[in-house]
Amino acid sequence: MPRSVEIGAFFVSKKGFRTFGAAYYDADDLTNPKQWLMSLKETPRAQGIMHTTWEGKYQLLAGFGEMLREDAQYQKGKTK
Repeated sequence: MPRSVEIGAFFVSKKGFRTFGAAYYDADDLTNPKQWLMSLKETPRAQGIMHTTWEGKYQLLAGFGEMLREDAQYQKGKTK
């Protein structure tokens, strides 16, 4: 498989693949996605994070987006 393929499993990042987080989002708060975001920062070749749901729970989707926006602004400020 070409290394340009992106896979949603962190363990393959050690094999040279780019990965992304698929935060489980059916909880009642953003604890799990926040933990995924922290893990991504420690994962080589991690490309991003996406919303996933098994139960169609979208009530916190706006908060999920806000969490990512705030993190991006924080990261941008750190590099200045």
